[in-house]
Amino acid sequence: MTGRGRIRAWALFGRRSQVVK
Repeated sequence: MTGRGRIRAWALFGRRSQVVK
């Protein structure tokens, strides 16, 4: 359960973090 879900969550979070930053 830790691998594809985590990468997808990180990718979505990273994209939002870049916009917020």
